[in-house]
Amino acid sequence: MQVLAQVFESARTARAWTVGVVFGGMFLVRMMIDGAGPDSGYAWLRWLVPLEWGLLIRPWSGERWWVAVLPVGLFVVLSALALRLESARDHGAGLRAVPSRSGNRRPGLLAGPFGLAWRLQRNGLIGWTIGLLVGAVGTGSIVSQTGDSLAKNPQVAAMLTKMGGSRDFEISIYVAMLGILAGIAGAMAAVLLGHLRREETHGHLEPMLATAVSRWRAAASHLVWALVAPVVLMIGVGALLPMAQVRAGGDGAMIGQYARSAAALAPGMLLICGIAMILLGWLPRLFNLVWVVIGWSLFTTWFAALVDLPGWAVKLQPWGYLSFLPRDTMDWTPFLIETAIAAVLVMLGLVGFRSRDIPA
Repeated sequence: MQVLAQVFESARTARAWTVGVVFGGMFLVRMMIDGAGPDSGYAWLRWLVPLEWGLLIRPWSGERWWVAVLPVGLFVVLSALALRLESARDHGAGLRAVPSRSGNRRPGLLAGPFGLAWRLQRNGLIGWTIGLLVGAVGTGSIVSQTGDSLAKNPQVAAMLTKMGGSRDFEISIYVAMLGILAGIAGAMAAVLLGHLRREETHGHLEPMLATAVSRWRAAASHLVWALVAPVVLMIGVGALLPMAQVRAGGDGAMIGQYARSAAALAPGMLLICGIAMILLGWLPRLFNLVWVVIGWSLFTTWFAALVDLPGWAVKLQPWGYLSFLPRDTMDWTPFLIETAIAAVLVMLGLVGFRSRDIPA
């Protein structure tokens, strides 16, 4: 992060490259290695992925303590590089090799709040889209090759089956992965709507509202992305998740089946958006409480089956009462009720946003 902070002019760009390109790239390489299998000849590439170094220490089997020196060495090298770049660049700007692009002289889409919101959200939307879709393909590739490995590890197989809640291992693991990816899509909704809060705290929103732009339009310009993008993207995730298995000779109907399964989880993303909006409208300083909801959802998805949480506690999250197809039979009652609750929360949040003070 410190090296990229010297390269680019804005901290936002440096963070985007750090999370999206560096960490996302390492995660993608790791998934490709895992998907290729232990006998593919690519196992040596793990040494090039810092995220893998903790596992390469092998603390429980033939410990290699010297691997712990690698992250320390990398930290020293990158810190020295960051200091060198900091001394070479102009303060308040990045390296001359990566200058910021000049703005468009014609306003174009920036003439309205929706165009401005798209310009602010564009890079994030592209990053989330690539990350989730590639993650779905990579996860599906790993899942399609886990049969033999899990046959030798019945305890791990039992754990994954318990996470998915089905006696059918294939259905169970796909359902578990959909639950995890739905939580990430919910985080996407919170991040996208959080741009509106950031525009307010940075003092950019008040000048816009001083023009003919209404508060409804200003809020809706960000809200529409937070409502629509995660749901549409999640359906694509569901369709891509079984793609590797279909290509290996599986039933092509699985693509539509898991796309519908992902669509059945849409009220969860909408509810996250509703909670974020009502906090933004009435209690903006507590906006980050939405991350407590997302964190609890991810915790129950990952660990509820392992720590034997009571059923009522597991259901206290946006996806707790929804149907996970094809494990469950579609129940429209919680689907419609949760969607209605999300709609009410969004409207109440908009009412609060319209009536409260917007600081300059």
